[in-house]
Amino acid sequence: MASVSLIAAAGRSLLFVCPAHGRVDLAAVCYRQFADLCEQLNRRGLHADVLVIADDRNLDHAADANLLTLEHDNRLGAKFNAGYTYAAEHGYEYACAVGNDSWLHPDRFQWLPDRDALLCTRNYTCVTPDAGEQHWLKLAYDGGTGSRVIPLGWLAGCDYKPLEPAQTSGCDTGTLLAICRGVERAPHLVYTDLHPYEVIGFQSSVQITDWRHFTDRYLHERQSPFQGLADHYPAPLIDEVRAVYADRLVTA
Repeated sequence: MASVSLIAAAGRSLLFVCPAHGRVDLAAVCYRQFADLCEQLNRRGLHADVLVIADDRNLDHAADANLLTLEHDNRLGAKFNAGYTYAAEHGYEYACAVGNDSWLHPDRFQWLPDRDALLCTRNYTCVTPDAGEQHWLKLAYDGGTGSRVIPLGWLAGCDYKPLEPAQTSGCDTGTLLAICRGVERAPHLVYTDLHPYEVIGFQSSVQITDWRHFTDRYLHERQSPFQGLADHYPAPLIDEVRAVYADRLVTA
């Protein structure tokens, strides 16, 4: 889906920034998906890593999946800032935020934004906390879901620290506002629209933003909880995430 604001991903470098806390049973599965994501992207010529930033057992599970780790106290804004600073200090060209309850599809990253753009998607599919339904959402607001691919140059103006260290919510919007602050022209927002499963959020009782906040506003379609995943993600990972939900329902 090339456009004037996109360039081929091969030969570039991308760091996924993942501030993490709690829900370690689910996170362990998501980290294995991240590892598979990076393996596929690296085979395609895009150097990709995931940095998990935490102060709990998330670090152990991330290390088990051969992801990068950074120990940091549990201040969400500060953890994002630390991740973006790490990306700049280690020479990555791009950064992309991701939650430890999410999966990302590798085809989203065949093309990356040129220096004048951010790469976004409005597609977001969530599995409800009781695994009762799957909700395919189309997020209508600018920038779409928070997993935006950002050229690091856009963060240089705020010294790679776009957020207040103690910020506990609204970090995706806060980062976008920091990027746009003080520039003559805001970045182009370029959207992928490959399929509903570009970004998946596996919801739980531990959410910064309640899943119903999105469903009430942006619901496009309801489906059975794991419908369609097998067409886009490895079957063993789907079996693992099913087991996490099953165990939660049994022990609830």
